[in-house]
Amino acid sequence: MRGTKMKKFTLKILTALVVLLCSASAFAFAAKATKAAVTTTVTEINQHGNTYLTIRPSLFSAKGFSISDIVTVTINGKKWDMPICKNYSDVDTGAMLLRLTDDSVCLAINMGDFAKETGATVDMEVTITMKQQYGYLTQFHQRLLKSTDVRSDYASDEVFANFREITAGKIAPRKLYRSSSLIEPTARSPYALKLAQNMGIKTIVDIANSQENALKMAANNAFFKALDASGNVYYCEMAISYTDEAFTSKLKEALIFMTEHEGPYLIQGKDGQNRVGIVCAIIEALNGATLQEINDDYMQSYVNYYGIKPDSTQYTEILKTITALFETLNNGAKVTDKNVQKVVEKYLLQTVGLTQVQVDALKVALQ
Repeated sequence: MRGTKMKKFTLKILTALVVLLCSASAFAFAAKATKAAVTTTVTEINQHGNTYLTIRPSLFSAKGFSISDIVTVTINGKKWDMPICKNYSDVDTGAMLLRLTDDSVCLAINMGDFAKETGATVDMEVTITMKQQYGYLTQFHQRLLKSTDVRSDYASDEVFANFREITAGKIAPRKLYRSSSLIEPTARSPYALKLAQNMGIKTIVDIANSQENALKMAANNAFFKALDASGNVYYCEMAISYTDEAFTSKLKEALIFMTEHEGPYLIQGKDGQNRVGIVCAIIEALNGATLQEINDDYMQSYVNYYGIKPDSTQYTEILKTITALFETLNNGAKVTDKNVQKVVEKYLLQTVGLTQVQVDALKVALQ
């Protein structure tokens, strides 16, 4: 028992230290340009393909880069986007990262060979530019949080499945829902599926999957397959970064799809947190939601999964994702309840590429 208490205490200390580190990095970065850029060279490639750069960590940080930023790395004319992290495990297996430690700046793939994948060689020039400040902050903090796959650890089926109705702003009841996946091979999906059936979901926007992958997972899921067969599922395979064309193009198609199909609508992702949260925040703002309503809905996923408290440091840090979203859409300027709807509508018209008729049709479909 004593060892267990010590482990829990140590975990709390480590978590607090990482949160403080990220908070300090965010504070320091606030005064720096969000378009940070640096050119360096490859100095070493180890037996695992990890690609070490000439630039020192102190200079790299001084150039305006921090842990949890998303950067674009250019090597020999080819570009890759990746987050800045401390550990390989801060990203999924097979994902790229820029590993920033006290001793080195390194390009790597978690459980992969970066040099082989990219063609990087010693002395080759590497350019690193800012893609999205704090763009990986939510995922970074999420990896410090713990959830379980045991239903009895959670207060209800809805909490366990991260399934809920959205009625923020002028969105009418029984129109829009969000959830973890109905089809992923997880302990949560049977609960999400049952709730979707009970709510009479007629149209699904799948943020995470291609149709091919989704139908493989849904082989024994009659409800989902029936919706797919009737053309009522849109598959996004959406990028993480909302400034990326791969995100905006899919968002455009998804929103148009909703206007052309009947509700109730369900927006689902693997966990129903990150990309689902961003898409829902945009839809909520368009429909007149206050910033508090948007914040509460976004953070409810982290309350559901991890039981974090609104007065905690982690809650405050993760919530920066939404602040950063709207300020980015507003060219860095502050967003308030008075202008958030106009900011999002302008984004949908000018960046995403919807027409005014399509924007108005989306409002009608949800209100």
